[in-house]
Amino acid sequence: MNHLYIDIETTSGAKLARAGAYRYAEDDKFRILLFGYAVDDNPIHIVNLEQGESIPREVLEALEDASVTKIAYDAQFERVCLSRFLGLPGNTYLCPEHWRCTKVWASYRGLPDSMKKLSDALGVHIAADPDVQTVLREKYIHDLRKGGNQSLESREDIPVALQTLGQCIRQNLTAERALHAYLRKYPMPDTEWANYAIAQHINDRGVKLDRKLVSNAINCDNFFRGSAARRFKEITGLDSVDSPAQFRHWLAANGVRADSVSKDAVTRLRKTTPLETEEALRLWEILSRTVTRKYDSLGEAVCGDGRLRGLFRFCGHPLGRFSHPLIQLDNLPVCRSSELSELREIVRSGEFNNMDGLCESVTDILTQLFVTSFVPRRKCRLLVAEYPALETRILEWLVRNDWEARACSRNYVQDEQPRVSEYFYDDPRVTRLCLDIDNAIRRCLTHPTIAKTHGLLFTSYSGTLCIGLPSGRALCYREPEIMFGVDGFSAIMYAGMNKDGRWDIMQGNGAKFLRDIVQGLARDVLLDAMRRLSEANYPIILHLENKVIVESEEPAALMAISAIMEQPPRWAKDLKLTTQGYACNHYLEKKQRASRR
Repeated sequence: MNHLYIDIETTSGAKLARAGAYRYAEDDKFRILLFGYAVDDNPIHIVNLEQGESIPREVLEALEDASVTKIAYDAQFERVCLSRFLGLPGNTYLCPEHWRCTKVWASYRGLPDSMKKLSDALGVHIAADPDVQTVLREKYIHDLRKGGNQSLESREDIPVALQTLGQCIRQNLTAERALHAYLRKYPMPDTEWANYAIAQHINDRGVKLDRKLVSNAINCDNFFRGSAARRFKEITGLDSVDSPAQFRHWLAANGVRADSVSKDAVTRLRKTTPLETEEALRLWEILSRTVTRKYDSLGEAVCGDGRLRGLFRFCGHPLGRFSHPLIQLDNLPVCRSSELSELREIVRSGEFNNMDGLCESVTDILTQLFVTSFVPRRKCRLLVAEYPALETRILEWLVRNDWEARACSRNYVQDEQPRVSEYFYDDPRVTRLCLDIDNAIRRCLTHPTIAKTHGLLFTSYSGTLCIGLPSGRALCYREPEIMFGVDGFSAIMYAGMNKDGRWDIMQGNGAKFLRDIVQGLARDVLLDAMRRLSEANYPIILHLENKVIVESEEPAALMAISAIMEQPPRWAKDLKLTTQGYACNHYLEKKQRASRR
C-alpha cells in the first residue's frame, strides 16, 4: 500500500464553517457516518459506520503508518476528524507529514479552491455537486433528529439518505484520484510540503484564549449598546439602526443631506452638523458597529481546553499566501489607547460603569481589545518577533547591483511607457525591474523559451505561466496569453481567483507581477525562519505577514528567536534582515517602529 485516498461524511453539534474542524470534531455529537477509501488503483470502498460496519484493520493501521501517504482534498479536516475517531490522546493528532492535500496542491498550481471550480477550470466533470451533497447531508441529519428514539432499521429514509451520500463519496474519491493523477505531473516542492506540515502543527497547537475577557466583552457591548439604543430612539424616534434609508430621511428632515451613512461619511458629517444631530450620528456610528460578532466567532471556535485551533489555511490565497478561515488575522486592529491595559482589566472584571470618563467610544475600545484575547498558557509569556519593512528589504535585494539601472532612464522604449508603474517608491531601478519582468513574460509566452531576469525564471507550459522564485518554488498563473487591443497596445491576461473569490480573467503587468513576487518572497523568508524556529523547539502559536508569536516560559528566549530569524535563507545569503520584538502577557498589535539598519 503506497497511497490511501480518503473521503468521509460526518455530523456534529457544531457548525463547521463557524467552529472550524477542531471544535467540530471534539463536539459530543460528532461522529463519522461514512468512511470512503481507495488503496492505490484498487476499487473504492464505502464503510457505513452509522449502521454498524467496521473499517478494515489494515486500513486503520495505514492511517498511522508513515510509509503510507494519505491523500484527501481538504486533508486537515480528514486528519483532525480521524484523530478523534481513533481516540488519540487529547489534543494530539495524526502526523501531517504523512498527508497530501490536493486542495493545497491545486492552489499551488494556480487552480481554484473548490471541486466545482476545479471542474470548470480543467473542463472536466470531476466531482459531485457540493451544493447537492450539502442538501443531502442536512436532510439526513434532519431525518435523524425527527425520528427521535426510533431505531435506524425501522426508518426507511435514513438508509436511502446514507446510500445517496455514499454515492457522492464514490464520485468524490473518483475525482480525488483523477486530480491526484493530474497534479503528480507537476510536483509541489518538498520544501513546500515541509512548510505545509509546519503550518499544520501550528494549527494543532493553537493559541490560548482569554475566555473571561471574551465573555465580558460581549456583556460590555450589550450593556452600553442598550443605553445608546434608548438615547438614539429618544432623539430620532427610530427603533433600530437596521434601516439606513430611514435615518437618512430623519437627517434630511433635520436639515442634513446625507447620500450615505457609512462610517467614513458619518465621520465627515459629524464635523459640520448641529449638536443634537451630531449626537445622533455618533450613536448611529456606535450602534452600527457590531463588535460582538468578532468575539462570538472566538467563542464558537474555542476548544474544550481553552485553545483556538485551525486559524491558518496553507495556500488559502492564490500564490501561496495564507488565509484565515475563522478570524481575519491579516487585518487585526492596532492598539492605540494609552489606557488599554487598565480598560482591559475593567472589561475583564465586568465592572463596566468604571469605564465612564476613560474612553469616548466603548465600541472602539472593545475593537482594540479583541487582539488581547490571545494569551499564553500558565507560567508562559508571548514572545513577538517581527521583520520591519520586510517587503522593502526584499525589493532592494532584487534590484541590487543592477547594472542596467545606471542607464535605465534613457533606455525606455516609447511603447514601454504605458506599462511603467510605480512600486513602493519612485526608484528608476524598480521601474526598470517592472519592465524587465513584463518583457520576460511576453518573451516566454510568444516563444517556446525560458526567460531569466534578476534571479527569476519565467516558463510557460501546459497552460500555465510559472515564475520560478529564488526560494525554489513557483508562482503559477493559469491560461496566460497576450491580448492585443485596437489601439495597438497589448496586455498580459490570465485566469485566476479575483477579490470576490470567483474564477475570472484578469490583467497583469510588470508592476503587478513584481508585487506578487515580492509578497511571495516575503512569505518564503518568514516560512524559512519558522522552519528553523521549529527545529530549535520554539513553539509557534501565531504568525502574521512579517512576524511570529512564540509561547515560552523564558522571556530571555526572545534574543535567541531574533538571532534565528535574522539569519538569511540559503537562497538569499546577502539579504539583510533585522528584527524587533517584545514579550507580553497578552497579544498586542502595535504600530511598527522604524527599522534599525
